[in-house]
Order: sequence, then structure tokens, then C-alpha cells
Amino acid sequence: MKKKIAVIGLNYYPEESSTGLYTTEMCDYLQKEFDVTVITGYPYYPKWKISDEYINKNGILEEKRNGVEIYRVKQYVPKKVNPLNRLYHYYDFYKKALDITKKNSFDMVQVILPNIFLLKLAIKMKKLNKTKVIWAHVQDFEIDAGLETLKGIGKIKILKNFLYYAERKLFEKFDIVSSISEGMVKKLYEKGIKQENSYFFPNWSDISKLYKLDKSSYKDNLKLKKNDFVVMYSGNIGGKQDWETVIEAIEKLSNIKFIIAGDGNRKNYLFEKLKDKENTILLPLQPKEKLNEFLNLADIHIIPQKREAKDSFMPSKLLGIMAVEKPVLVLANKESNLYQVIKAENIGYTLNENEYNKLSETIDMISKDKHRIVKGKKARDYLMKNYIYEDIMEKLIDKINKIVKKGEYK
Repeated sequence: MKKKIAVIGLNYYPEESSTGLYTTEMCDYLQKEFDVTVITGYPYYPKWKISDEYINKNGILEEKRNGVEIYRVKQYVPKKVNPLNRLYHYYDFYKKALDITKKNSFDMVQVILPNIFLLKLAIKMKKLNKTKVIWAHVQDFEIDAGLETLKGIGKIKILKNFLYYAERKLFEKFDIVSSISEGMVKKLYEKGIKQENSYFFPNWSDISKLYKLDKSSYKDNLKLKKNDFVVMYSGNIGGKQDWETVIEAIEKLSNIKFIIAGDGNRKNYLFEKLKDKENTILLPLQPKEKLNEFLNLADIHIIPQKREAKDSFMPSKLLGIMAVEKPVLVLANKESNLYQVIKAENIGYTLNENEYNKLSETIDMISKDKHRIVKGKKARDYLMKNYIYEDIMEKLIDKINKIVKKGEYK
């Protein structure tokens, strides 16, 4: 009989970006080996609005997709996101998901963070003998990210220490805690997680669907000239990116074409600032089936992290960029794993937190650098050695089998 696994997180199919995509692809693979149940919310990300297909539905929905049982609860989704209503967004999902878990028992439960309330949910399930093994998978250290990017809060040591203490006490109760980058795994150690209870579980890229093209169809569709040098940002447009620095560079580089595509809680702000810029094309998040064509449009991709952000999160868009052999320009704190990997492996360009003012001149330099093609090729080679979907999934299955077997005898 197959072992029963529950995966609990806010984001899942039909969401095609960020955490929802990775959780969906993970569960699609795990169902070959396990009986997989997903408890998730109504799809809302990255627009922060429940999708049209679900908006008029209510209550608990039961679905089945690719052999995975799916339970959906209609969670609160704020119209304008701030720290307080985001917290209630997390809590509302936790409260409604808890009702479902009371009726079922599992061999293992994996909760997907961000959403610190889900740590409490998994602990409750284990205490009530509803699961043998509990696993927390950290896609985003929400507390760290908030304290790093909101400078005022970060200086309130009492609040900071209390939040870290509460988080640590919750993590200590888990059989295993994983995260998506080596830097984020090291952060787990800082939070008191023992090495034997930690696991490096990175995101991945499907290289059969993402690869280099000689020419992207978007070039003609967007009426770009043959010699236009294209700088692209594609993904979540939120508070983790330094948009002011990007806007300043766009204003200085009239000879460069910028494409900004995506959605998120700062989209309206950014698009309003850039709507009259002749060198900028603003687009919605592109559909998954067109992603390969779209990523291939750029000569270089840009990832502009906030200066203060270190290893609280790892932008998953990096893997798609690497897959299509495009170099990346990363603006990131020099202490972050993101900055260090790009620099050490020579698979892109970097500006540290003290160099953001050099963005426009760096883009201009890159537009004339013939070696950028070599960096793109090296990036895909690095990806193929470390981030292939099937390899990561097989290692995950092996890890689950080992910890579930161990959990049976606790």
C-alpha cells in the first residue's frame, strides 16, 4: 500500500509562477510513488485576486488532477497588500485548512512556507496522531525578508528577537526542514535546526521545455528592431525588488530596450512610472506555454534585489534564465548566496549593494560585451549539473521513504 502524504500550502495549479508552479510539479512527480493529497487555497497569485474561474465559488472544493487529490479553501485575499493584512491572509488559510486536516491522517505532512501559521498546523496534526512525520519546506523566510527590507522594523531588537525565538521554537518540533538554496539552508542552522534535520531541496528547471532559440517570435510581435539590445525583467513585481534603481537606469539609457513583464502588488506603481517611456515595453505575466519564446527575447535578464536582502529568498526565475542560455545581471547583497554563486561560477554579471548606482553604465558595458554569450552557455551547463527536475525528484522520493520509515518507529 502506498504511503499517504499531504502537502499544504497556499499556492498550487493553475498558478503558473513561483511557489505554486514548484509545488504542483513536485506533487505530480510524487504521486507515482505515494498517495498524495494537496490542501491549498483558491488560485490568486500573482495578481492578488481570486481567478475568474473560482471567484463565484465558495466553501471547500474537491478536485483531482494528475492523480493528486486536491482540497481548496477560499482564503481571504487582500486587495492592497500590507504586512497586517498579509498576516490575516495567512491565518485565514491556516484556520480553514485545519478543518480539513481534522478528518484525515497521513504518514507525512509537508507544509510550504511562506506562512508561519502552517508550522503550527503541522505540529497540531502530529500531536493529534494525524501524521507520523512533519516536514517544513521554506520557499521564503517571510520574517527575515520583512525585517531586512523594512529598515524601521529591523531596528526594533525586541520585536526581532521575539519573532526569531517563536520561529525557532516551531522549527524545532519538525522531523525535517528544507529550503531551496545553500545559503537558505545555512540560515536554518542559524535558527537552531540540526544538520541531520535539514535538507537542501532546490527548485528546478525543465530543460526539455526551456532552451536556447536562434530567434524569438516575440521580436517581430513587439516590433523590435534587429539590433535592439533587450534587457528583461519577468516575474513577480513586488516589494523585494529595487524598482527605483531600475527606473533610474531606464531614464538614462534611451538607446536600450527594456521589457518589464509580470504581476504583483507593486505592478501599478511601476507601470505608472514607466508608461510614457519610449524605450520600455510593459506586459502582463506571460503564459507558461510561451515562456521559452519569451525568455529567449532578452539579450540579458535583470534581477534587482533590495540591498538589504540576503538569504531570505531565492528568485526562482533565475533557473529559467539559465536554461535558455541567457546571461543575468544580478543586483544583490554581496553576502547573499545568489550574488556569490553568480560571481564564483562566472555565469552572469553582479553588482553588490554598494554598486547599484552603476546599473546604467553596467548595462551599457554588457551591451558591448561579446563574452556575454559564453556566460549564458556556462549558466545552462551549471544548471544541468545541479537543477534537473527528475534528479531532484528522485532524491526527494528517497529522502521521504527514509524519514517515513524512521518515523514509524518513533
